[in-house]
Amino acid sequence: MSDHIPFEIQQKIMKKLPVKSLLQFRTVSKEWKSLIDSADFILGYNNEQQQQHHHILVRYDDSQIPGEEQFVSIIDDHTFPQWEWRRLVLNLPSNSIMAVTQNQVDVNGFIYWRYIGKISEDEVDMIMSVDMAGEEVTQVCLPATLALKTDINLSISKLRECLVVLECNTKAEKRVYGVWMMMEHGVPESFTKLYTINIPDASIRNVLGFRKSGEALIELVNLDDTDQDPIVVYDPSSGHISNIGISGVGYSCFASSYMESLLLLDQ
Repeated sequence: MSDHIPFEIQQKIMKKLPVKSLLQFRTVSKEWKSLIDSADFILGYNNEQQQQHHHILVRYDDSQIPGEEQFVSIIDDHTFPQWEWRRLVLNLPSNSIMAVTQNQVDVNGFIYWRYIGKISEDEVDMIMSVDMAGEEVTQVCLPATLALKTDINLSISKLRECLVVLECNTKAEKRVYGVWMMMEHGVPESFTKLYTINIPDASIRNVLGFRKSGEALIELVNLDDTDQDPIVVYDPSSGHISNIGISGVGYSCFASSYMESLLLLDQ
């Protein structure tokens, strides 16, 4: 920045820049490094980044209203947990909802939930989406190859801010996963099968998530005497797996993306 710009104005401009740029700017001058590393700047920067109201969507069962899912939107700010809250009146899918699972993911302002619905006499996996802007709930229509099968389990994840649906045949001796991506929100025709996860020499416990490259993070079943399951990265183009050196008790593993922050610079 020009020396003709007052230092106070420079600070205001830098508080609006992304973390990656600020880390690079620390090498420009001792003055900028001292500023960016300071506790006051870090606190101000993170406050600046969080000026927009954040909300938390809570889903729960009310014993006074059996069989009906309740949704509440809470403003997540400095008053939390002494918050003002309001109940959302949502148009739930018309299909009979048997149960709503804990499997959920947020993608570009939509929260997706997997639930168990009933079609005729069959209980099948379905997906609903909650539009947090319009506060509307809709059923995500799945392609027939997924929607009409009763012998598969579905789970959801995300890849590059797109909804991903994972299909797994529950009756197969070995777990093989199909990876489907919804390229355009709300358009069932946009579901595209990216690849199949099949590891001949190992058994899959769970698919934890995806790298932005499209590689899958997978928890394998440990066939040794220990109860620690290894986490590996699966390359869909080659079928090769790479152990990342982390293992955990079966079904205890979890993976999620996160945002960068400056909070550790003053440690």
